[in-house]
Amino acid sequence: MNENAVKASFLVSKLIAEKSKPFVEGEFVKECLMTIVETVCPERKNLFSDISLSARTITRRIEDMSQNLDNQLSKISQTFTAYSLALDESLDCTDISQLSVFIRGTNET
Repeated sequence: MNENAVKASFLVSKLIAEKSKPFVEGEFVKECLMTIVETVCPERKNLFSDISLSARTITRRIEDMSQNLDNQLSKISQTFTAYSLALDESLDCTDISQLSVFIRGTNET
């Protein structure tokens, strides 16, 4: 798989997570993408068929992004001299509880 296909997979995964869509939506996105490519530019079908958007791949991509954010936060928070936390709970459109955590920190510089 080439670098651009992996990047595209991460970008679609990010969109799916941001919109709180089921991870299986990646498979539907891939189906739509392939339909468009076959119609508009069939000679490039091979480029787009390499993009993996299975539910398993979307799950891994979102886990990777989550781990990256966790690592960044851990690294940055080590320099805090003071910090505050705020928590907020709300319901999404399907009445599923969502928790937001806000962290504000200060450091010496």
